[in-house]
Amino acid sequence: MARSIDPLVVGKVIGDVIDTFVPSVDMAIHYSSRQVTNGCQMKPSATAQAPEIQLSDNSEGNNYYTLTKVGLIMPLNLDYDGSGCSKPQRTKFA
Repeated sequence: MARSIDPLVVGKVIGDVIDTFVPSVDMAIHYSSRQVTNGCQMKPSATAQAPEIQLSDNSEGNNYYTLTKVGLIMPLNLDYDGSGCSKPQRTKFA
């Protein structure tokens, strides 16, 4: 069996969190000239402007898709009693 190099498989997101699947649409996301790939990290300053998003759907017919941006707030100092969570310092996007 071939080993996967997909960060979502290696990180056990695919297979553990969601089932293995075959993508039906190809998606490319670019911030300026840098392409976003699974598992890549970018500084907030590099993502300040809206990205260019390209969807390639090879099926026939008119299909509509919804793309969402989800902000997950994670405080820099993890204070488990909740007192330090009122001022989050890091945000991650998925």
